[in-house]
Amino acid sequence: MDNRPDFIRTLLETASSELQGAGYAHYEISNYAKPGFECRHNLNYWDNGEYLGLGCSAASHIGGVRKINGPMLDLYCKFIEEDNSSTFSCVEKLEGKEKLGETLMLGLRKLGGMSVTREMQAAFGRDFDELESQGLLLREKDVIRLAAGAVYVSNAVFRRFVPPFD
Repeated sequence: MDNRPDFIRTLLETASSELQGAGYAHYEISNYAKPGFECRHNLNYWDNGEYLGLGCSAASHIGGVRKINGPMLDLYCKFIEEDNSSTFSCVEKLEGKEKLGETLMLGLRKLGGMSVTREMQAAFGRDFDELESQGLLLREKDVIRLAAGAVYVSNAVFRRFVPPFD
């Protein structure tokens, strides 16, 4: 029998206990910080905020459009020098259920949870109910968050909100 997942979880739980004992708060899935020192950069991602990426393979999210620059340095430099733009290997604008699902997937990374809109409830209410009954989500009024143990299986939760929908 493969015990690696149990061993890894034990390591993560031990690290969490030690960090929290030293005054660090577990504020998002993969980060701890002393109060007031949370990573604003990451929190902006989880809040679906805007950001500008510069350089090869850098990603930007502006006006609801995500763009990823191409990975080739020579092409990137050529386009910048010639017309002050860059090559994009990916451009996407999510809408509807896909956009709502991405917002949920990102926002649930914050262990304090996130507010659920009427649109989210309409699109994913059944999923919220099922995940809550499985002990993976907690709901308090219009706020949902991952249950403590769900941090270790968060991708199983997130898959419910991003295509292909479970």
